[in-house]
Amino acid sequence: MKTDPQFFPANRIGARALRRTAQALRRERRATLTRLSVAFSLFVALLASAFLVGSKVVIGPSARSVAPAGEASRPAEIVLALPDRTFCRHLSFDNATAEFTADKVEPCPGNPTRKRAPTGFAWGGR
Repeated sequence: MKTDPQFFPANRIGARALRRTAQALRRERRATLTRLSVAFSLFVALLASAFLVGSKVVIGPSARSVAPAGEASRPAEIVLALPDRTFCRHLSFDNATAEFTADKVEPCPGNPTRKRAPTGFAWGGR
């Protein structure tokens, strides 16, 4: 029986040709995925650099204008009330030298001397 190529159906492909086609499709998908990942990486790098430059442009001037040069070296003063609330402890911190000092204990500012609560029992007393 003689087989004539014209009697094979047109949609039938040999196994070897089918393997080649599958390999070609895998290679094409891999190349497409590689191109896509490279393009996405470049986009992310561009976005990150734009964000970095933009934040320096926006935040930089406002960070410099927070404290004027004359006030930057002035020490900060902290006032803590003692438990009796009549006297306060004054502390200072120098930003330039990072030095912390406890200065003095004085009557609290704006707090007139309070009357002390009675220590004993009194009928009707408050």
